[in-house]
Amino acid sequence: MYQQNRQRTEMKIYWVPLHVDHMPELTVQATLLPRRTMTRELRQGQVAANPGVVFYPSGIPIPVPGTWELVAKAGRNRGCFIVTFTVTAS
Repeated sequence: MYQQNRQRTEMKIYWVPLHVDHMPELTVQATLLPRRTMTRELRQGQVAANPGVVFYPSGIPIPVPGTWELVAKAGRNRGCFIVTFTVTAS
């Protein structure tokens, strides 16, 4: 769900890496599709853990609703997905 507040909107995403032997800084690039007219980048060095799982918690800045490509990289770990955020009624 996408809810825009007065200043900005961040989507909470937990990134679970495949390779956890070394947890370097996570970089996530968010690009508005289809024209790629807007790109945001987040760098996250904080690591969190739950029993048996190590992950990067993040708040990805999504300034406008629409379809976004999210590309995540952290050392040997790489991932990409496309997601559509729509406005929800408050």
